[in-house]
Amino acid sequence: MPPLDRAVYVEVNKALEAFGGKWQRKIGGHVFTSDPRAQIQTLCGEGQIEIADDNFFETLRVTIDLLLDRADLPQKSFTALEPSAGNGAIADQLRARGGAVSCFEINRPRRERLIAKGYKVLGNDFMEAKPKPRFDRIVMNPPFSKGRDVAHVLRAFEWLVPGGRLVAVMSASVKFRKDSVYADFRAWLKLLGGTMEDLPAGSFKESGTEVNAVVITVNKGIADETL
Repeated sequence: MPPLDRAVYVEVNKALEAFGGKWQRKIGGHVFTSDPRAQIQTLCGEGQIEIADDNFFETLRVTIDLLLDRADLPQKSFTALEPSAGNGAIADQLRARGGAVSCFEINRPRRERLIAKGYKVLGNDFMEAKPKPRFDRIVMNPPFSKGRDVAHVLRAFEWLVPGGRLVAVMSASVKFRKDSVYADFRAWLKLLGGTMEDLPAGSFKESGTEVNAVVITVNKGIADETL
């Protein structure tokens, strides 16, 4: 088979990555975390695919374990939300620990994957949904670009019940940027007694980015309903 034209290759690679494929040089092909055949058949039949600008980078298991440790999950059953669930890496571990997990996911192939796994998908775009305090725990890895991590975390906090806890991965820029969005966020986190800790450098290297990140942990008290 002759090699693909460069422009065609770029489009094919973009589609395969949207289905969760990662190029592996050693084998000369893409490796998938779940079966992509249904999505590929849809693409071949319709000739197009939805690719959302969602700044998606898979959360690795070592980071998920840290997030769940900080989440201090209840021993009894609990409700949990993952607002940008991707392929369900965080949701899978929340469910394995007894959580009744709900999700949002903006990317259609990944959303369909979550539904196939049996998750309750509340919608596509998390930021367009009206918050309802209903979750004991929220564990999240939101998109970082253009300050979206700050916006997503603040919105997610509104979904927590009093006494609930939110744990999120965020860009390390939240620690030092001086513009009002970040300064106001740091003040909000301090007011609520939240914490911020660095993730090890390269925590998302295997997912395709060298971005530095932090983990924030914040609880919601009864008085915080009005904040």
